[in-house]
Amino acid sequence: MNSIRNPAIRLSMLEPSTAFEKDPLDWKTFAELYFRDAHPAHAQLNMNVEDISTLGVTVSAILGDCFKADNSAKHVERGVLTLLLDSVFGLALFAHTKELGPIATINLKTEYLLPADVGGKISCKASCF
Repeated sequence: MNSIRNPAIRLSMLEPSTAFEKDPLDWKTFAELYFRDAHPAHAQLNMNVEDISTLGVTVSAILGDCFKADNSAKHVERGVLTLLLDSVFGLALFAHTKELGPIATINLKTEYLLPADVGGKISCKASCF
């Protein structure tokens, strides 16, 4: 399969690519494929890319029972929210630069103001300048 046509392969190879500049990529489709196939937790989050451009991204997710803090909890484990943030931040970077390549989160400190409810929908917006 041609890796230029399959962005999930490009991303998993962790090598920089500007191939999409020559063959325009539908970034929304790429993001939906990535969030569905690249990481098991992404698929469980039922992530939906609502908007994506070089100016930013908006992603929503449904927080299912598998992310409960414990069996009796009605709230989601907070680390799941950090995973969502980190993923959306990375997507914003890719959409802004229009280039796929290795990236890393060096330090992501998250302060939680309120718990997120199991079964609830959460929306995350990110921009990269």
